Amino acid sequence: MINFITSFSEQGYASYARKMLESVEEYWGEGLHLTAFYHDFDLQDYDYPKSKNITYRNLNEIKDLDIFREANKENDGTMGGKTKYNWRIDAIKFCHKVFGMTELAFEMAEKSTKPGWLIWLDADTYTTKKINEKTFEPHLNPKAELVYMDRKNFEHAETSFMAFNLNFQPPLDLLGDLRGYYMSGEVTTYREWHDGFIISRLIKLYIAHGLRYTDLTGHLDNIESHLEGPQSFDSSFLNDIMIHHKGEKKHTELGNPDPKSNQRYKKLGEIILHYSPCNIVEVGEWDSHKAIGTCTKAFKNKDEVHYTLFNSFININFRKTKELLESFKKERELKNKKFTYKLIKGPIRKNLVENADYVFIGGFDTRKEFTGAFNKLKHIPLIIIDKVYTKDQDGNIPDKEYMKPVKVLEKYETTKKYILPSEDEMVGGGRCHVAVVLNSPDLKELPREILQVPITVNPKDCVPKDDIMGNVKKNMKLLNKWIDKGKGTHDAAVIVSAGPSTDWKELSNVLKDETRKGFTPRIVCVKHSYPMLLERGFDPWACIILDPRSLDGTSTHGIVRRTLFNKMSKKTMFFVASMTEPSVTKFLLKKKANVWGWHAYSQALQKNIEGEHQKIKEGKLTLETGLGVPDGATLITGGTCAAMRSVGIMHTLGFRRFHLFGFDCNMDEPDVKQQKEKEDNGQPKFMQVSVDDKPYWTTGELLAMAQDCEKLFEREDVDMDLTFHGKDTLVASLWNKSVFQKKKTYKEILKWEE
Repeated sequence: MINFITSFSEQGYASYARKMLESVEEYWGEGLHLTAFYHDFDLQDYDYPKSKNITYRNLNEIKDLDIFREANKENDGTMGGKTKYNWRIDAIKFCHKVFGMTELAFEMAEKSTKPGWLIWLDADTYTTKKINEKTFEPHLNPKAELVYMDRKNFEHAETSFMAFNLNFQPPLDLLGDLRGYYMSGEVTTYREWHDGFIISRLIKLYIAHGLRYTDLTGHLDNIESHLEGPQSFDSSFLNDIMIHHKGEKKHTELGNPDPKSNQRYKKLGEIILHYSPCNIVEVGEWDSHKAIGTCTKAFKNKDEVHYTLFNSFININFRKTKELLESFKKERELKNKKFTYKLIKGPIRKNLVENADYVFIGGFDTRKEFTGAFNKLKHIPLIIIDKVYTKDQDGNIPDKEYMKPVKVLEKYETTKKYILPSEDEMVGGGRCHVAVVLNSPDLKELPREILQVPITVNPKDCVPKDDIMGNVKKNMKLLNKWIDKGKGTHDAAVIVSAGPSTDWKELSNVLKDETRKGFTPRIVCVKHSYPMLLERGFDPWACIILDPRSLDGTSTHGIVRRTLFNKMSKKTMFFVASMTEPSVTKFLLKKKANVWGWHAYSQALQKNIEGEHQKIKEGKLTLETGLGVPDGATLITGGTCAAMRSVGIMHTLGFRRFHLFGFDCNMDEPDVKQQKEKEDNGQPKFMQVSVDDKPYWTTGELLAMAQDCEKLFEREDVDMDLTFHGKDTLVASLWNKSVFQKKKTYKEILKWEE
């Protein structure tokens, strides 16, 4: 008998674990058994899969778990609500795996002197074909004490599948140490507190002391590098029998390609306000925030709104959905509004939506399901269709099986149909959109703003790529200190760009306030803001340099670059990108400046590094004769300019709280002659853009930075807390309508008193 173990929360059960359990029920045969630990909810509320191969256990019954969680309740990735969430220091979330796995291992060892294999399997994994004990035997060497998947070029091993041979003592000792790390609190003394980091550390220590192991992916050279590469799970024998919905794929049904963001939904509110529907239908994938948001917008112009949801209620909890809508109903009543709703389990029934005036059709797993839903709803005047895919800028697009909405729309004849502009990227390539279908000639046209395509600037390197690579090679020989990933800190990074909007008194107050709270604020600037800061008595902690052009050339601000460093502080560290013109590096070193190097990520640099290290392995090149960048060097992303890379650098060093000053990206209106000037490619040198009908003059270079800011401000997944300082600028307008600006503090969310 091979014993497997997994664990999941209520959200995990609804999102992906149920699918795993159903696949166990359907495909697992003799000699395989799964212990499924659930925590912080009552599984009896669900019609859960039942099988002789599955035993369900309540993880909350483990006393040590409760003791640990109570003692570490502030170590939840937010330091008890004091910082933006960071999963790498969320000891609470990731402790459940540790306590479930160790508890079962100890029980097995107590019951038998030969307990056999215990295999951890993540709950976002599901089986795709018939399997039994013999399926795993060829891969579980009876002499091995551990079977796992290491990952070269990655910080820790792939821990979605780990097999411990409990017939030997070392695996039990390892698991005992793992439990001890958590119970003693030692886990919080390390750089990262999640199970993957801690387990990988222990495995390395035990291997160094003789632990016998089998690495299922050790034969591969580039598993899950920090930028690209196949998943370890997918590169093992497991790929033939299971699918692992890791990361972005975890919450998508049947591996349907998943958008990396949901910015396309921002247009939905404007559409609701424009058409004022009062009888709303949703079908397919369901999101509570989107549903409530839709109804809330509808109430802007209506006093009565009816909502109907068709859903199988397999992946969402019927009871909790009803509780949510009941709560919304009572909240509307307090405002003298009337909200009614219907929750219907199963497929669409046309007779229940005859009077609907708006429908949202989510994702479906098959073309047949989508077509069936669309045909039953196409009489509704206003239809929104989600997950309509198009090619991205590189020509990538999801597989044909996911193109059902586009194909149906192409053939459907109606008054008007639109695919709204979207920058939502897809896992595996492509763009994700929502489409709008107008079925009634009485409906107004879509507003022009909704159909507008934003101006897109694709910045090009200001010097040839060969010159940039030459700069990298020279700087690798000039510099001996390089930025690498750092531990987390609660201190704030105060980024000061060169825009004239910086309020120096406000900057001073921010520094004082951070210091008063017990933090050490770090001023980080770009080369153009460096002399401005020094003149006003500020001592920058670091100055970021990212410019492959000559030190004696004139910058885009009309200043000779060398003069920016006429005055220098001994306290300032200069973070010089490897692509920087070497004359700049030599100049700073000659001035006895404290210079650190860093690598600005670009596809060209990444490909050069990978290509050279492949040649080094083949004996065709040496590190000294190539660029000289070590394999696995940290490459820092962030944007097209030094100010945006400053954010990337400080995030890499461990900072998660940021204050932004001088991020303007606009200029005074150019004169008539200047407005006629052209770039080399024929595009206007100066251009006017609008944010919510407010015009700004800018340049291509400044607009590229503004777009980088907009993308950063709209990211839901980034683990940082941003505070923007500045008014009446292009970037300020983008900030004022952004996701980050609208986020509330944890106290506001919980309605605690300040």
